[in-house]
Amino acid sequence: MATQNYPEKEAFYKKLEAKIEKKRMDNAHYFDQDQYNKFIRETKEAALRRHGTRDFRRLHRFNVMELDGEERLIVPVKKIGDQPRFYARIDELYDIIKEAHSDMHKGKGRIIAACKPKWKNITQEAILLFLSLCPGCLTKVRAQKRGLTVKPMVFKQSNARVQVDLIDMQSSPDGPYKYIMNVQDHLTKFTHLRPLERKTQENVANGLLEIFLSFGAPHVLQTDNGREFTNHVIKSLSETWPELKMVHGAPRHSQSQGSVERSNQDVQVMLNQWMETNQTTRWALGLNFVANQKNRSIHQGIGRSPAEAMFGRPMEVGLTSRYPSGLVQQLETEEELEEFLANIKIHDGKRRTGIT
Repeated sequence: MATQNYPEKEAFYKKLEAKIEKKRMDNAHYFDQDQYNKFIRETKEAALRRHGTRDFRRLHRFNVMELDGEERLIVPVKKIGDQPRFYARIDELYDIIKEAHSDMHKGKGRIIAACKPKWKNITQEAILLFLSLCPGCLTKVRAQKRGLTVKPMVFKQSNARVQVDLIDMQSSPDGPYKYIMNVQDHLTKFTHLRPLERKTQENVANGLLEIFLSFGAPHVLQTDNGREFTNHVIKSLSETWPELKMVHGAPRHSQSQGSVERSNQDVQVMLNQWMETNQTTRWALGLNFVANQKNRSIHQGIGRSPAEAMFGRPMEVGLTSRYPSGLVQQLETEEELEEFLANIKIHDGKRRTGIT
């Protein structure tokens, strides 16, 4: 992976330390190693005493979770099986933000959304500093904002209307692939991306069939290629899947088509960043990674990630969605995972151990 696409760690910390120095007496979010250890010690002592305002104030802010022998500050949890939110040390901030930033160079809102479920004290200030120093972000092409905002169509059921559009990649084909099919659920914004060799009804229908057989077929199919094209696609799908019945959407509906056009722009920017970071021109290999990032990221229009809107819960990336990466990277077997979870301890005066 090309590290030059990210800020230099030394430059990030130099500028961050200057910002922290100005705060001094008003610094509630940045903990160096000594401060972090001090809070751990004071929290454990408060958990043992549980006497007086100072102890209860400390336990109201912190618990200490012991993970595989390492003690971490966390936001107090009601029960040990709850998703923990960790406090990060200053020396961890760069790697945490870089991991959330990913190889597709997410913006501030998406980084905040990625960090919030697991980390308590990743500040906007630190994120904006990281982005201001990121060479990869400087190459992003931003879509022009539209002056007109239309009221979105209201559908109470996911997968009721699906929008399909094709992104022309003929100027930079990947082997036999010359198009990207972008399939988006109108309600949840959940996205599927598929490479296509040709821009034909048969190719589109075959790509859609794979998706619909796994996720279900919509009531309304919307494309920007005209009703005749859409009718041929629906007919081709029905011939292969006789019980399927869909109708075509209104041609060039401004509300639905505007949404998928913005999605197309987002896909192209994210895909270019993925190729640059991974030093490859094989864009077809990156489509699933781009779709995954889009579906995991908070969508401003719906206020949650498409995956959560579609399935009722955020999409996780294994154990790193719940625990700091450095604590779980060494785990390889289910037995090791069970031992890791069983040995979790929370120091809050209630003597709780193990995941239940």
